[in-house]
Amino acid sequence: MKKLTALIICACVVVSVYMSCASYGAGGAYSYNNQSEMGGYAFVDLKYAEAAISYAGSLSGNDTQSLGMGFSIKYPFSVWKIELFPLANIEYQRVLGGKETVRNFGWIRFGGGLDFPVTGAFYARSEVMYAPGFISSVQEQGNSADLLLDLSKKDGFSLNPANGFTMRFALGWRPGAAKPARKKEKPAKTNREQTNTVLPERTEKPSALPPAAESGRYREDTTVPVPYKIEGGTTSSWLIFQPSVPNDVPQDIYTRLWNINLKTVKAGKYDFNAFNYNTAQFITYDESALSDNFTFAGVCMNYADYFIFVLKHDGVLLELYNKGIITANTSPSHKWIEYRTENNRYIIDPTWCDWDYVGEPSGIYANNAAFAEACRTSFNRDNLIEAKSRSWFFRNVKTVTEEFDKRAHGL
Repeated sequence: MKKLTALIICACVVVSVYMSCASYGAGGAYSYNNQSEMGGYAFVDLKYAEAAISYAGSLSGNDTQSLGMGFSIKYPFSVWKIELFPLANIEYQRVLGGKETVRNFGWIRFGGGLDFPVTGAFYARSEVMYAPGFISSVQEQGNSADLLLDLSKKDGFSLNPANGFTMRFALGWRPGAAKPARKKEKPAKTNREQTNTVLPERTEKPSALPPAAESGRYREDTTVPVPYKIEGGTTSSWLIFQPSVPNDVPQDIYTRLWNINLKTVKAGKYDFNAFNYNTAQFITYDESALSDNFTFAGVCMNYADYFIFVLKHDGVLLELYNKGIITANTSPSHKWIEYRTENNRYIIDPTWCDWDYVGEPSGIYANNAAFAEACRTSFNRDNLIEAKSRSWFFRNVKTVTEEFDKRAHGL
């Protein structure tokens, strides 16, 4: 039983390490095994695993109370807005006291559950599990001081058949689900005198390096109007921020990261339905994801994860990542990449550098539909896309002034 307890504790620690990618919550539980029990529990969830701690009291009149530590493996899949998952569970239940000679239990359970979106990042979780058997050790009355590991007072272990079930209901929270992961675009005011400022139409794809790095055009941060439509002598433009090329980042590193940023923007389509209905799934990548034809539809966590996945295949960048110079950062509402120098922090946000999406943008993001339409149909689409791809590439945190942007990036 000591080994089982240690195993469960280690599993809880391992899962907790990945809290930035996890969801967690708390709720109530009812069990009927050898007696009826009711209590509460809290959990940490990492897609394919769940670690939980629980506290329960007997409803059978013997004043027995217990503390449980459990670990589950599961396989989630989505049906409409609901996430379903079969699961297998082990739990060590430590008896804290009671009127009778009591036991410590190691439960083995099988069952399933579902997650249903409530609002924003919150979801409701329900689980039902059946216990075909358990391992137990007898503990003498009053031996509650040895709370977790000391089983020196035991009379022995036994493997027992069982015919019980457990039901759990909880409210969970996914920190990365309610993401303001798309930056709303701002159209510039139209100007009838702007017709001569239209950039020449381009047919080639964005360059391996942004023009800022090639020509020094943007040696200072600036916001530029990029024309996209001319009607009746009136030119319509989008205002797009263009970060300067940093002077404290090696040009080779800047180039490597720019190529990864372009690859991520090309591969990704922002999934507004996943955002609106809180149904985004964790996406895993294998070697096929390095192909130029690879695509994914997801939210900002998926963009950032893909960026880091590609980065780890570059030995030079991987060394910087391992040293903490390049990091993947999260806030309660967003995920992005940062590059740190001695005096500056730079944001690399591949999600906000992208213009393409699936689903229906709503609320404050609805304006992205107009920008995306311009990128698809404008005579100046290549310049629009290139400017957008640079808009949050190596942006110094000192230049982030809007409250929306600051909250999203934890500033």
